[in-house]
Amino acid sequence: MADQVREIYEQAVAVFRDGDYAAAMDGVRKIYILQPGCLRGLLLEAYIHRARQAWSSEIHALQQITSFAAQNGVMDISLLATAWSLLGSAWSAVGESTAARKAFLHSVEFEKDEAQRLQEYSNAIFVTNHDSAGDDLNVMRSLYAGYRKLLHNIRPFPVRRYTHKKLRIGYLSADFRLHPVAYFIASLLTGFDRESFVVYC
Repeated sequence: MADQVREIYEQAVAVFRDGDYAAAMDGVRKIYILQPGCLRGLLLEAYIHRARQAWSSEIHALQQITSFAAQNGVMDISLLATAWSLLGSAWSAVGESTAARKAFLHSVEFEKDEAQRLQEYSNAIFVTNHDSAGDDLNVMRSLYAGYRKLLHNIRPFPVRRYTHKKLRIGYLSADFRLHPVAYFIASLLTGFDRESFVVYC
């Protein structure tokens, strides 16, 4: 990124963080004049549209990034991973779960941080629950197999030996009170085998 473009970009990011989306968008337009199709400019534009909940405009900006990468090769892995992740969220926001799942899985391909890769894969699984593909056992098996494969890359917790007579199970949720989740899991929390398990919430 040339010095002048970088300076305009940094100023645009600063006003964006201050919540002045119009000024940030003016900065993006100046960037496009100096460097048409600037990927960082497109990503900032996507963030501006996202903040305004202008999902279609966000999707359009992000698709320009992913199309450029497909046609010209990947130049910035981190930027591309972020673009695919944002695209997954944007597709999810407009109810396009299939497109969202594919975008999140693309993000996994380019993301280098292992914890973030797990997050992107988790997002893909989550949006599949809102899609007809979620009813396909083979699709879900494939997704969970991919997730398990990623888990193998994470350093395991040290093995500790316990001598409890009953297996202790803990559930953590912010939704145990007046929330639909509480009603759905009520039988799980009351109907377990008390001879074999101890449950904590």
